[in-house]
Amino acid sequence: RLFMQRFALDLDDEGRAALVQRASRYDQDVDSFDKLITGAIEPQRFDLAIPPRDYQRVGASLLLKARGLLCADDVGVGKTALAICALSDPVTWPALVVTLTHLPTQWEREILRFCPSLRVHRIRKGTPYDVRAFGKRARKPTAQQDLIEPGFPHVLIVNYHKLAGWADSLAGVVKTIVFDEVQELRNMGSRGKGVPAKYQAAKLIAERCEYRCGLSATPIYNYGGEFYSVLSILRPDALGSRSEFLTEWCSGFDDKARIKDPRAFGAYLRS
Repeated sequence: RLFMQRFALDLDDEGRAALVQRASRYDQDVDSFDKLITGAIEPQRFDLAIPPRDYQRVGASLLLKARGLLCADDVGVGKTALAICALSDPVTWPALVVTLTHLPTQWEREILRFCPSLRVHRIRKGTPYDVRAFGKRARKPTAQQDLIEPGFPHVLIVNYHKLAGWADSLAGVVKTIVFDEVQELRNMGSRGKGVPAKYQAAKLIAERCEYRCGLSATPIYNYGGEFYSVLSILRPDALGSRSEFLTEWCSGFDDKARIKDPRAFGAYLRS
């Protein structure tokens, strides 16, 4: 209201009602997130063969509520299990896990260990092919599996190297994308450099997904400005435009940008 008085915005009744509704929804979301994190409300339960820890349930519940999450837990505390909790929910199907070149087999093993009823397929070629014939079928199919195209895997797994070849085929098809070791997306190109193919592919797929998750104990490697590249995939527009982000939070420019106040920036990201 103060902003509208200062800049004399002119809104009709319909526009004003929409603005009030969106502001109210935002307040409700923040309140529910706070209650979830503090334990005031119970996180969602996930039917897994190996029961998840409470904090993994909280993280997965946050992802499903917020629809975009960067999980930067320490190494060894179960970021993979957190993502698998979310992937066990039918609302996330079909899903895509993107990981490093040597990890697709490990991801397939872990998903089937926690959720043996899911159809999982590791993409083996850099060019598209029909994945419906390759999804591992559950021994006892459930009614929930009818929510996606018959024979289509519930979860696809691909490495970053192959992602560009599949971008056009998977954009608009998968509802959820999980980026393991999400620091692989820290470089979106700058200072006249072209945007890396894997970043273009990740953005193309992610912007048409309903749920986006990034996992890494080290979301960036070098300069704080790399956070913009990562979060632009997971939470589009959360940091505004790149120029707004650099002006508000950084010293330096583009790929050499440093966060001026890391503590304040960290608090902002968590909020």
